[in-house]
Amino acid sequence: MHTRLLASLCASLCASLAFAGALHASIITTWNFQGASYVAGSAPSTSGTGISFTNVTNGNRVLVVGSASTPADPFGGTGNQSLYVQRVAADNTTPILQLNVPGYTTAAPLTSGTVSFDLFADLITNGRGSIEVNLGTMASAGSAGRANSFAAFQINMSTATAGTIGRLSYFSNTTSGPSITHSEFLVPTDTATTLSVSWTAGGSNPSYSIYVNGVHAITSAFTVSSVAGLNAIRFTTVNGTTDINYFVDNISVSSSPIPEPAHATTLLAAVAACIAWGRRRARADR
Repeated sequence: MHTRLLASLCASLCASLAFAGALHASIITTWNFQGASYVAGSAPSTSGTGISFTNVTNGNRVLVVGSASTPADPFGGTGNQSLYVQRVAADNTTPILQLNVPGYTTAAPLTSGTVSFDLFADLITNGRGSIEVNLGTMASAGSAGRANSFAAFQINMSTATAGTIGRLSYFSNTTSGPSITHSEFLVPTDTATTLSVSWTAGGSNPSYSIYVNGVHAITSAFTVSSVAGLNAIRFTTVNGTTDINYFVDNISVSSSPIPEPAHATTLLAAVAACIAWGRRRARADR
């Protein structure tokens, strides 16, 4: 019986590993900000990179940063570069960084998949504001964001309420700020963090899920149910009364969605059971 159970559990584990390989194999594009289009200390090139940005005046900035630049790349690694986005309180606009996925348009977007990126959010000491991420059908950085998003969510950087710095909030069937849903999940600040957003469009109840460092955080109905998928990724800020600074790196788009959280939990349980059973067998054989 134990042998059959082990075989079943390990089959689930193999399926999980196979999916991880498929996810890697189905990557459509990755921005890691290396090469001639990305010079540390300068704005990234918008020619042939899929990158556009706006509202970078009066101190607002979108910069390529490396180990020797100011500010310096926080992710580390020899020769690593990332993008730095700064919103200054003195400007009443918010910088918008957008990355358009090659091969997909607002009329023909990617209908299911996963977007992953590394984020390093500088902790502010006094003030309010949030980082907002929009995934959806946006032609350029000048297009409407949240109204064209299937997934719109915010990471709170405000010091106004104790215990909420890094709180993940999301828009479910609404684009109204007062109607945003606040989760209990806190995204780490002042450290490198990986966020993944997985979605499947179509059907009567399209949804997206957010994972932080591989841990499932939330699953939500689409922000705007009529948005058919993804052609662009957008980073911006909202509600700022202080400087908000953050870095992004290794932004990747895959055509494979992450399995449903319940399935992922089952696979993790299978791994734990395999390990526990192996330990019991090892003790019995001594």
